Amino acid sequence: MNIQEEVALICLSHNLAQKAVMTEEEKKASRQIACKRWYDQNRDEKREYSKAYRKTEKGKAAIYRTIKKQEAKKGYGSGWDEKLKSKIRKRDGYKCRECGFSQNELGYKLSVHHIDYDKNNNIEENLISLCKTCHSQTNFSREDWTKYYKEALPF
Repeated sequence: MNIQEEVALICLSHNLAQKAVMTEEEKKASRQIACKRWYDQNRDEKREYSKAYRKTEKGKAAIYRTIKKQEAKKGYGSGWDEKLKSKIRKRDGYKCRECGFSQNELGYKLSVHHIDYDKNNNIEENLISLCKTCHSQTNFSREDWTKYYKEALPF
């Protein structure tokens, strides 16, 4: 018997007052079992809801957004992956090359920006780490930003 089955038996045999003394691991396993049980009982109903939702305008828009995101990812050249992005962030000291804030200060991973805006040009000299704020600014006056980064940043 695995731990989830044991926890299920424990949960069934305990009342609410006794559940308070369960370990965090037992509580987590208990919630997982309850969620799985609910999912199994409602699977068919969920499928029918999903089919109906996909036919609504809101559902069609959600599907369209998902497809667009997938297509956008396809535009990047070979070698564009999390390993390359991590390497660039590490090279840049996990700091935004524009404002200097670190990933830890920001609370999220830095974006990796293509200096020449060519998604197929994934050489390291063409990539820099930027925070979301600075990266969003690079969507305007692209020629100016390209010139600025090529001149200002030593590699």
